[in-house]
Amino acid sequence: MKKSYYFKFTLNLIIIFTFSFTKVYSQEANNYIKNNFSVDKLQLEARFDFDYLHNLDANTNNYGFGGKYLNFILDGKFNDKLSYSYRQRILPNKGGKTFFDGTDWIYLSVHFNKNFTLSSGKLPVAIGGFEYDAPPIDVYYWSNFWENILCYELGAQLSFTDDKKQNTLSFQLVNSPYSGVRYVEESNSFEQIGSAIDKKFCYSLIWYGNYKHLQTIYSVNMLQNHNNKFVNYISLGTKFLYNDFSMYLDVMNRAANFDDFFFKNYTIISRVDYRVLDNLNIFVKGGIDRNNTEETILPINYSDIFVLPGTKYNFIGIGTEFFALNEKIRLHSYFAYNNSNNNNNLVCSLGLTWRMNFAQLIKNN
Repeated sequence: MKKSYYFKFTLNLIIIFTFSFTKVYSQEANNYIKNNFSVDKLQLEARFDFDYLHNLDANTNNYGFGGKYLNFILDGKFNDKLSYSYRQRILPNKGGKTFFDGTDWIYLSVHFNKNFTLSSGKLPVAIGGFEYDAPPIDVYYWSNFWENILCYELGAQLSFTDDKKQNTLSFQLVNSPYSGVRYVEESNSFEQIGSAIDKKFCYSLIWYGNYKHLQTIYSVNMLQNHNNKFVNYISLGTKFLYNDFSMYLDVMNRAANFDDFFFKNYTIISRVDYRVLDNLNIFVKGGIDRNNTEETILPINYSDIFVLPGTKYNFIGIGTEFFALNEKIRLHSYFAYNNSNNNNNLVCSLGLTWRMNFAQLIKNN
């Protein structure tokens, strides 16, 4: 595709959203005046851990307390046709340069009817998988892909949900996650610089399925990279649920050309949960990242800079979660192994997470 096509396509999408927003807002102006505005979630959430890391190769130890997340969340609606959602990571994102880099998402949604919704603003990039889709505050140890991917970008998304709310299909156009990465020649490495406007886009088609014993997050994505070529993601997240037992399996295939299309560059993750008691959960999680493509040129030309060629990353662990006050407070502990940075590491952690929805407290009182 030519660059002029991207510009025209994006401009048309913006015009369509602006027209839809204006039409819906004018039709619902009276409802807005009648105080249909609502705040459904006004929440602060925080997490801190005590971590112990043992490097098996160098026989060294690192440990101490650390704050992991401090988030502000605001959700609600202006009226029946227009809603909003906002999450701000108060602790700075890795590599973030501005306050907006710490904004995970902030967007408006136009609800045409009970089936169709159009959202625009800063959005989560619609890549499938349950590890990727989980709130970061709930992820204790992770894949190499999860650690490196930039997953919040500016753009728009059109969604269709069936009447039973069991299936949602969305098409999304946002800035490419590669837009937020800059190559540093002096150190021959990459630096995350947050969102940038440089005419690179990501096209995604994602399906959320929600049935009694089965949930799915399947997506097909085309991410334009720093060489103005496209990297294809096929991500299949499947979750099985039965009573107190659940298990998910994420399988992601990444490819920049047909020669290395299937399972040369991939990630596989699985997690099993069992609710021993109403407020006690035990889980086991593990996964691998592989990029077996061979590239001997400078990293700036790599087709995939989120899981670099030559990556052979493994991780596995077991943990517990204890919930109190209707799951507003959570204690967690886990023991895990990984081979991060070409070192064999053992990680132990004990942590506390709390969530407080002040809007709900106000309503209850």
